[in-house]
Amino acid sequence: MSRKLINLKKEKGYNKKPFKVCEVFDKNIKPLFYDELLLKAKATIKSKGLRAIAVTNPDYTVIGCITRVKILQVAPNCSTMLVKDVIEEIENEVTSEDYLKNVVEGMLRNNTDCVPVLDEKNGKKFKGMLTLDNVLDILSKINNDMLYEKIKDKINVKPIFCKDADPLSYAWKKMKSNGSTGIIVLNEEEKLVGILTHHDLLSVKIPHIHITLNDPNSTIQVNSIMTSKNIIKVTKNHLVIDAIKIMLKHRIGRLPVVDEDNNNRTLGMIDKQALIQPFINLL
Repeated sequence: MSRKLINLKKEKGYNKKPFKVCEVFDKNIKPLFYDELLLKAKATIKSKGLRAIAVTNPDYTVIGCITRVKILQVAPNCSTMLVKDVIEEIENEVTSEDYLKNVVEGMLRNNTDCVPVLDEKNGKKFKGMLTLDNVLDILSKINNDMLYEKIKDKINVKPIFCKDADPLSYAWKKMKSNGSTGIIVLNEEEKLVGILTHHDLLSVKIPHIHITLNDPNSTIQVNSIMTSKNIIKVTKNHLVIDAIKIMLKHRIGRLPVVDEDNNNRTLGMIDKQALIQPFINLL
């Protein structure tokens, strides 16, 4: 990272050089080759916390991607299937010289948390991945008054909930309908008791999980899979910059927002997209 601290004041018309993708993207994320086992794709996506990862030919020409949702759909066969069996088209691909603001706007519009970065000087071969974590990291280094405002003044809190005794299929359907990779879990007293995420679903050892997720009659409940320990919370009075740093430090994709006067009352959650959207013009 070439700019360790960028001092941008809140006044209108400040003058600063726009960021380019080359200053921000992650060069350490490697692609998958089309003839590798899908099990490796599952392990890579899980360990990196990505929604998708690029697939290339042996010469690193990008030919598609593998997504978390697709892996969940074919979960029982991951040990025998190859990446090429479930490859999908890439909605967004960018070059290292593209302007970051334009790229991030496209990512938010398409509800994408990562895109492959191509080398335009070398036949558009794979160079790395740009993730929303990379964007949050650059925002955390910008010294701008807006980032030191309270969550309640800048961020849209999403009220996406399910109950701990709900069927897993209900939570999955609600996550998909909201375009979310996680959902807040409450008990019958409306108290926060957990979070259910794609990561939890990838980690769980349930035979035929792909069937369970779409079976409204399944007896498997949310509370058997959700994360229930060490849940990190914020209130609407937390500063935006603090929420960004918490997400980066703990490598999490969302934060429950609770009432400052009553921590048992959950207002909703904020995710990476919600934290980035109001600050696009800082990029």
